[in-house]
Amino acid sequence: MAKKSKEILEIPTNGNFMLMAISSQLNLNKLVWELNSRCELKLQKDTELDGILQVPTFSDKTTETPNIVTLISNKYEGKLLVKQLGNVDYILEISGMPTPSKFKEYIQEIKKIQGTIAAIEIAPSSIKRKEPFCPE
Repeated sequence: MAKKSKEILEIPTNGNFMLMAISSQLNLNKLVWELNSRCELKLQKDTELDGILQVPTFSDKTTETPNIVTLISNKYEGKLLVKQLGNVDYILEISGMPTPSKFKEYIQEIKKIQGTIAAIEIAPSSIKRKEPFCPE
């Protein structure tokens, strides 16, 4: 019997991004308002990304140029976007060239929002992501 060789396909990443898991009792619109106020963001409905991911999303493509900050619903109409994050309500993504210090500032501010249970950094590799959700 001949042994089959295995080929491993490596997919290069197209830019840097960081992810944060947010568990919150707040609805999406209230959380967007709080993030815009506390983190000085300008998150707006991202209908193009909504259509791709099939979940509600809000993006800010101007405040942190060249970074894009995106808030994504992980739970929508009884479905999970990222099954590995079953207890997570929202995912905050910063794509482009995010700095760890700015990302930590966001985590600290989000933890101060009343109704937020947790805000923690998650490694993209832990949910098998090689590309950002909002790749621009």
